[in-house]
Amino acid sequence: MPAEQRAKSADVKLTSGETVQLHPLGYYVLIEPLTKERSDGGIILPNADKTKDLRWGRVVAVGDGEWQGGQHVTIPLEPRDIVAYQWSRGVAFNVKQHALHAINYREVLFAMRNAVGLPLGELP
Repeated sequence: MPAEQRAKSADVKLTSGETVQLHPLGYYVLIEPLTKERSDGGIILPNADKTKDLRWGRVVAVGDGEWQGGQHVTIPLEPRDIVAYQWSRGVAFNVKQHALHAINYREVLFAMRNAVGLPLGELP
């Protein structure tokens, strides 16, 4: 996706079907975690162990990149990519009671494109 298309605010469609308008700046990406940390009632889930730093998530918005040595560098991620990332990096926050994580794209360990149909509930 060209940087010109990413530079505007993004309508971020959450898993619940709700849409919010967000845009990460620069080299940040917004990730919606695929594993729940808390139950709907607010109870911390036992498998939400923060010592296991690897998390799976879905990219929902991508910043417009950065300038390095006079060259514009775009972020090599796209919305809907499934990524593994380090939970301890970046900032976790909630939008309309949905967890999001803003991180530097360099903290993403790897990405899967076109992951439609994968049994994402079975990811660690």
